[in-house]
Amino acid sequence: MTIAKQEVFELIKDLPEEVDIDEIMYRLYLRQKLESAEKDVRDGRLVSHEEVVKETSKRTQGDMLKYKSRISKTLL
Repeated sequence: MTIAKQEVFELIKDLPEEVDIDEIMYRLYLRQKLESAEKDVRDGRLVSHEEVVKETSKRTQGDMLKYKSRISKTLL
């Protein structure tokens, strides 16, 4: 993903006079991620809240079963 030089200047202009280089890099990274997410939304690449909850609960239940199994083995 590319960014226009002017957009970088605008991003930096909004920062305090004294700023850490890591903060500048983080802001650029964040901007890239947000633009990427917005493009995904425009292109219809979405996951509904219900789908996220369903997938998360599946993983959580599976993790709990693995955890219980490990605990049982260590107690024996």
